[in-house]
Amino acid sequence: MTSEQPSTLPRLELPRRWEFLEQRAATAQVDPAEVVERVDDAANRVDELLRRVRDGGGGVIEVFYGLSGSGKTTFLQTLSRFFENIRVSTFSNDRPLSDLPKFVLSDVVPEETSNRVVLIDRRDNPTPADLAQVEETFADLLNAFREPSGTAVVLWPITKQDSATKVSETAWIVGRDSMADEVSRGAISLQGRSQN
Repeated sequence: MTSEQPSTLPRLELPRRWEFLEQRAATAQVDPAEVVERVDDAANRVDELLRRVRDGGGGVIEVFYGLSGSGKTTFLQTLSRFFENIRVSTFSNDRPLSDLPKFVLSDVVPEETSNRVVLIDRRDNPTPADLAQVEETFADLLNAFREPSGTAVVLWPITKQDSATKVSETAWIVGRDSMADEVSRGAISLQGRSQN
């Protein structure tokens, strides 16, 4: 016979979106990265991309596809917790997508030895305007990747499967293996971890 005893610990409610986790963590004065767990398949993928750029030079773009709440943005925003010697920069959604190549080229710190990751932020449901700019932007991004200051891993979390497919297929068509990984063709599907 077991009797249920009341828990003396409060239940921690984690929101499904990074933005809300960030807000709650700030209120509680906690680093949100401390409550995020490593997602092995995603971490292994990022590691492969970082190695590819480090060993081969240039840059690479990868779409992280997953449903809302799967942990795409949360994982990507906390990469520095799981990897040493990286610097994550955020390409904000208040800039037109066409500015991405210029951002990659200008986001260089002189004498820095860290691996650069550029996170395309808050475009997980790309607008029709963003999707219309993808091909031209990627042509310019391919040229940026060929510059010494263009050495970076660019990651784009996307929720809608058709948008993820369009973006990754365009990366492959525009730059083939000079822009996207030959195996993934520029996309990985992220299932995330159980929230229980």
